[in-house]
Amino acid sequence: KGLALQVEINAHKVNYGMHQVYQFVIRDISLRKKTELALKESEQRYRMLADVSFAGIVISENGIIAGVNGQLTEMSGYASSELIGKSVMTLVAPESRQDAAAALQTNRLEPYELTALRKDGTVFPVEVRARMTRMNDHIMRVSVVQDITARKHIESLLRASENKFATAFLTSPDSIN
Repeated sequence: KGLALQVEINAHKVNYGMHQVYQFVIRDISLRKKTELALKESEQRYRMLADVSFAGIVISENGIIAGVNGQLTEMSGYASSELIGKSVMTLVAPESRQDAAAALQTNRLEPYELTALRKDGTVFPVEVRARMTRMNDHIMRVSVVQDITARKHIESLLRASENKFATAFLTSPDSIN
């Protein structure tokens, strides 16, 4: 069985004495093609991991969005092309922008809550967790954004139930031990 190679061929017309001839340069590019394929597959794996995440992911540099995953576009209503190059404040409701700016300036790494802003103008509560990382010569902030609407609703129901119980307990004519 023969060995299959991927090659690049360049031909040049050159003078050889009294004749014009073609000079062919054949380069084995099998390793380059194999490396390009491995890189493409690696990029696809990482894109898939980011896109199947249950949380939104925003990659930013100096407060400017460099990338987002599918979950973030789904939760915000924006297409990724509408967000890339925009300020991260595009995704933050006005009442939370001061807190978001403080988190960005201090490179806050602890989780924090904000009110997020969808493209249609509706707002929803989110929890943000961020990490700084180096990508080539750039310092990037990778933020994981989790919609906590359901959690906030359950907390509200729990508080209402506790208040109802406390009111019943405090206003009960019977002695409770």
